[in-house]
Amino acid sequence: MTDLAAVPLDRAGELQAVLQDSDDYKAMIKALVLADEFARGDGELGRKRARPYQLARLVEDLTGFRWRTDLTAFGAGVLDLMDDSLIGYHVLAGGLDAIFVNTASYTYSATTSLVLRALARQAANDVVEDDFAVADEAARRLFTLVSAADTGQAQLRPQIALLHRRFFGRDLADDAPEVSETLELFQAALALAPGDAKRAWKITLTALLQDVRIAFY
Repeated sequence: MTDLAAVPLDRAGELQAVLQDSDDYKAMIKALVLADEFARGDGELGRKRARPYQLARLVEDLTGFRWRTDLTAFGAGVLDLMDDSLIGYHVLAGGLDAIFVNTASYTYSATTSLVLRALARQAANDVVEDDFAVADEAARRLFTLVSAADTGQAQLRPQIALLHRRFFGRDLADDAPEVSETLELFQAALALAPGDAKRAWKITLTALLQDVRIAFY
């Protein structure tokens, strides 16, 4: 996790004020480039938070899920909930509507966390059902190393390590602590519904997809 105390929030606020006071993007970019505090960043420091449409495209690329609702019966058509600011969650995810909200949010907040949590749950449910409906493991999006019946550590650890690589870009050994922690979560979920590995994977994926690291690049 990021040490928030190490983030130069005061300096970030000053740079944001440059834009709010004058709408001068060139002045803000110049101030940002010249700021020593943002010259480099380790971990999440210096990273950008994904905009709502970027987050939606990332989750779609990983899972194939796009958060839409069909309101054709009400004359509204099919809406992308991560892009729509009236009925959807665009503003809650940090976007703007240019009417009531004129400035995008660049900090991680309670509402963005709730949106990511809901998106993660929906996407996890969708990809687990879709992947295990495909017999050819190589043709699946995520679960290319296990079947819905596999519950042993020998099968699960390589699959979990692969998920960490896909989601977070980390090349972990099968016995890495992060892999063990994720395995424990899967096993705990499986213990609540013995024999239902798909449910356990949905819970595990929901946890991984709502990790704050997903929201930054």
